[in-house]
Amino acid sequence: MSNTVTRTRLAVAAPGGTPPPVDTAGLRVDGRDVQVSGIRRITDPEHGPGTELRLTAMRDTATTVRVTGAFTEAGTVDPLGRPIAVEPVRDGLELALGPWEIRTVVLRG
Repeated sequence: MSNTVTRTRLAVAAPGGTPPPVDTAGLRVDGRDVQVSGIRRITDPEHGPGTELRLTAMRDTATTVRVTGAFTEAGTVDPLGRPIAVEPVRDGLELALGPWEIRTVVLRG
């Protein structure tokens, strides 16, 4: 089993050279054996725009991941994007992931 710490800074470009929206600029993901397996902008008629981030625990024991960036709200969603739980945001988002867990979160703000 690997004990590597993954640190990823995600940069999203906006069309036409304009600055990216605040919800997609400069996200950072830190976690031991955690992989970012997807990231995309979303638009929800009920909740507004956001960034969907899919995180995968790449180990057979629990791990923790920390996401930081310019967001003030976060929530876990199911594979179809339906809200499951509101996640507390305090100077970023910290999530406990179970073994081999895939978690999709939406970041807004």
